[in-house]
This record gives sequence, C-alpha cells and structure tokens, in this order.
Amino acid sequence: MGDLRWTLLLVGISTMITIILGIAVGAYSAYRRGKAFDVAALSISLFFYGMPLFWFGIVLQMIFTTHPLGIIWWPQLPAGGYYDTAKFGNELHFSLPIVLSVMKYLILPSITLSIGTLAGISLVMRSALIDTLTEDYIQTARAKGLTDFQVLRRHALPNGLPPMIALIAMNIAFVIGGAYQVEVIFNYPGIGYTTMNAIWTLDFPVIQFIVVIGGVAVVVANFLSDMVLIFIDPRIKV
Repeated sequence: MGDLRWTLLLVGISTMITIILGIAVGAYSAYRRGKAFDVAALSISLFFYGMPLFWFGIVLQMIFTTHPLGIIWWPQLPAGGYYDTAKFGNELHFSLPIVLSVMKYLILPSITLSIGTLAGISLVMRSALIDTLTEDYIQTARAKGLTDFQVLRRHALPNGLPPMIALIAMNIAFVIGGAYQVEVIFNYPGIGYTTMNAIWTLDFPVIQFIVVIGGVAVVVANFLSDMVLIFIDPRIKV
C-alpha cells in the first residue's frame, strides 16, 4: 500500500497541474485563434505531446542538478527519491519539514508526468472550443452585450468540457496504473517502480496484482467520468 500511496500523491499533483493549465491554455488558445499566443501554444503543445517522457525527465535532471552556464542562483532540485532520507531517516512522520521535503522531491517528477498529458488536454480543449465558439448561441450571447470573458466562461466552456472529462479520466487511469517511466527515471517508489522491479525479478504475483489495479483504475475512471458527464451535461439522460 505504501507504493500505491506515493503513486496517488504523484498522480494527484500532476493531475491538478494538467487540468488547470491544460484547460486554461486550450481555452485561451481557442479564444485567441490565429494570434501569437495560439501559434506559440499550439507549437509548444505539439512538441511536448510527441516527446518521450523519459527523455524529458532526464533533461530536467541534467538542468536542475547542475549550474548551467555557471549560473549560481539557478535552483537545485533532487534528481531522485521521495524525501531526504539522509536528513530525516527512514521513519516517516507527519511534520512540516518532512512535508516540505516530500514536496521538493515531487517537483521534477510531477512536472515530467504532467507535461505530456497537459499538452494533449490543451489541444483537445482548443479543438472543442473552436467548434463551440462558432455555434449560434455564442453569437446570441455576444449580441446580448456579454463580454468575451463572460461568453467564454458561461457559455463556451461548459459546452466544451464534455470531451475533456473522458480524456482526463483516461489519463488518470493511465498514471494510476503505473507511471513507469517517470518513477523509474526519478527512483520514485510508486506502483510503476515496483512493477519494473517485479519484472526484473520475475515476481509474478506482484505483477498480477498491479495489472488488476490498472484494470480497476480504468473501470473506476470511466464510471466516474460518466457520472460527471451526467451532472454537467443536461443533454445526457439516465
């Protein structure tokens, strides 16, 4: 259970980053379609969407564990692990210094894990909102005198969210099933790291258990996404 606990912590933080930034970037890109921000965001999203996560994690390790170009003030972050065991020992207990240490060790893994899914969510959000912004009720809302921000927040976003819910649910199921690359690269003791160790040592019971967890995660994520869609989309009836 300890491995699942650390994976859920990593997944929770990376998911929050993904949802908040992905929806915000995708919505603003659709609103500024064809402008400089849209072109830059689209280019960056396509780059990160096709980028291997393990490569990006190694790059982050190289950048934030050295002083590039001799920059002394450049932040130094841990390249692996889940908290400072040399300072706090192996016995975990709840205290502010340990919480801060755990959060510090989560910075690079959470950024690495969230960057790929963030790019995908922003692209889907942009595409969904571009279609939504051409609907007749959007033009009616603008004709009523609503500001662009009000039109985007009250009318466009609620109708552009349904495709995002299923995508976010599947992304959560994927990372709960095991963020293998990220956990191995950063030596993070989660489900993915445990799975790779089990494969190397041919520990079949552990592998079978983790496969079951992955299947359950997919089922639960799809069920929750259906429930959320029923709640936010009045067009869906039970």
